[in-house]
Amino acid sequence: MKSKNLLTSVLAIATLALTACGGGNSSEAGTSSTVGESTVNSSTTSTPDASSSSSAPAEKVTLNMSVYYDNNDRHMKFIEGAAAKLPYTGGSDRTTYKAGDFKPVWKAIQKNLGFTINDVSPTGKVSIKDNFTTLVSSGFKANDVAVDIAQGNSDQILSEGTTNGTILNLKDYLNKMPNFNKFLNDNPAVKKTITSAEGKIFYAPYFDGFDDIERMIMVRQDWVEKLLDGEGQSAPEGADTTAVVKGKYTPFYANGV
Repeated sequence: MKSKNLLTSVLAIATLALTACGGGNSSEAGTSSTVGESTVNSSTTSTPDASSSSSAPAEKVTLNMSVYYDNNDRHMKFIEGAAAKLPYTGGSDRTTYKAGDFKPVWKAIQKNLGFTINDVSPTGKVSIKDNFTTLVSSGFKANDVAVDIAQGNSDQILSEGTTNGTILNLKDYLNKMPNFNKFLNDNPAVKKTITSAEGKIFYAPYFDGFDDIERMIMVRQDWVEKLLDGEGQSAPEGADTTAVVKGKYTPFYANGV
């Protein structure tokens, strides 16, 4: 399957694998996902197994992606010399990862959606702005291949999409991205923010903190332990400190059962 059309953006691809689109109503200044014009590289493979998402394509495709966040610690793959000591063992299945392996999220996205990522992200200290500028000047090519999905600041993406028409208008494909479409309808302020003056949507927004830990109270762990696990009567009057299932619960309050 070959296509000369521009492709969807990173967030749009990720949400196809979810039952509901995650995200937020406040975009971190400037960084978003966008798409460079290119041809999709496809390989003839078997249809993904039944455990894959129902939205996965019947034929696997390879997408050349330049997606990262300014340094080697925040790439799609584990990079030698980054903060993580390699080999690294983690995740619920205690998988061991080495340099060059995709991180769990990107590994799962490929498996669930039945496609392959060819990571063409630059390594080293490279800013997203500078990299996007380089991609524009090269006709969205990196490592001698056409880039399908790239990352850039929102102002760069809007300018490039409006001026040169090299960025996919996601608005024309929202019917193929029900989760992303629902998210935009549920968050009209976000939709307005990412829509150009001409009514086009050139990127899916990146969010840092939306109904998650960044909206919770942050306190020192040792203070919590002293308050809740200390000796004596520490539970407020009337507080229920009874274990739901005795023997299956470690009480927080010192006088809990």
